Amino acid sequence: ASLDVVHGGGVVGRLEVGRISLDRGGAVPITIAGPMAVPLGLGPLQALSAAVVQESELELDVAGWVDVHVPLLGHFRQLSLVKRLHLRGAGGLDPLIDSFELQPNQGNATVALSMGVRIRNPSSFQLLSIGVLDFSILTSDGTAFAKVATVGPVSMRRGVTLLSLTGHLAVPDEESDAFRAVLHDYVSGRSSTGLTAVITAASEPLFDAALSSLRLDTSLPGRPGGAHFFDEIAMSLDVPQALTGLVTSKLVNPWGDAVVHASAACRVSNPFNVSASVQAISIGIVYGGSKVGSVTMPRLDPPLALAAVSRRPSDRAFPIVLRAPATTLNTLLLELLAKGAVTVGLDISLDLRVGVVGRGTGSVMQIAYAEPEVAVRASLGGGETERAASAASAVAGATSTAVQKGVASPAARLLENRIRSEQGGGDTYSYGGWLG
Repeated sequence: ASLDVVHGGGVVGRLEVGRISLDRGGAVPITIAGPMAVPLGLGPLQALSAAVVQESELELDVAGWVDVHVPLLGHFRQLSLVKRLHLRGAGGLDPLIDSFELQPNQGNATVALSMGVRIRNPSSFQLLSIGVLDFSILTSDGTAFAKVATVGPVSMRRGVTLLSLTGHLAVPDEESDAFRAVLHDYVSGRSSTGLTAVITAASEPLFDAALSSLRLDTSLPGRPGGAHFFDEIAMSLDVPQALTGLVTSKLVNPWGDAVVHASAACRVSNPFNVSASVQAISIGIVYGGSKVGSVTMPRLDPPLALAAVSRRPSDRAFPIVLRAPATTLNTLLLELLAKGAVTVGLDISLDLRVGVVGRGTGSVMQIAYAEPEVAVRASLGGGETERAASAASAVAGATSTAVQKGVASPAARLLENRIRSEQGGGDTYSYGGWLG
């Protein structure tokens, strides 16, 4: 018999079936199988495929003319058969990206990546021997940032299927806030939702026509533990000079911010399995809930080169500008000298070139993330720490006295004499640590 398979009013195909035996006893299960022709083109098949993958429920009509043979009663020819089938769909396959890893460069002007994807097919359908599937991964604003393909031919059987995919990172040429948000979530260890996986091709022609352009909602998990580029921060600062600057700022402009210049060294890390270079750095420093300083280097020359999965001391110091009320900076300094370390927060923004990224000469990824608690140590020895702490106390007293009396020069001279006295005759203190 020839049976038309109909969905949404369109004939998907014509199924040629052989003899089917029906047992006694009421409802009995049957299997209808055979080759299906597509007489009206691939449009209805594409619509059915989309419904199978994306819908939770769907209907199919099976209609045609059949011949029936009943023992003892004879043959009944060209009987009309119309049957509506209520079937389960895959409900979007619920794709989940289990892993997302950058891979070593392959020398083809791209950054390779590998992905593990889990799909769930609860439907009444199985799609077998689909071939190799190509995907494009899009942000919420439609920006493509990854192009991947399955490793070998795949099938979508009922139940859970694990797919391995490889491809490359496609950093957009134009700035994309949505792409920056995805990177921010990834390096911060948070999941990015609102992404779309678009099937762009299948190696089997029939499934290519049926599945191409299907859009599947998905999410990208954050990097486990987040990504950290800087730690073991040590700040170098001339303590007496800084304290003198705090008092001077307070005397000259009691209501304005004090400014202290310093530098910091640290260890730099590359959490990715691919070489990278930092092109620019912008870091905001937070202490006690307020921004108290910054590191701003819009262009690193030369760039800070990082080997894959590496951690090493930085080959340079980074200039720091501390800008906050004098009392805030003095409080921070006293805490650092008293405890040997202080905890700050860092709002970090990097321009990062990962290998050779993107198109042409390559693009730079802008990565922003926060380090809410970073311990920055002081590297002074015990005796020097006490003398510097005493000098800091002298600063606080001199500041208070000078402000109360409204005189600048005598207070400044007093401060200078007290600091020199604490230094033991003019030594210069340097300490490692964070001075917010």
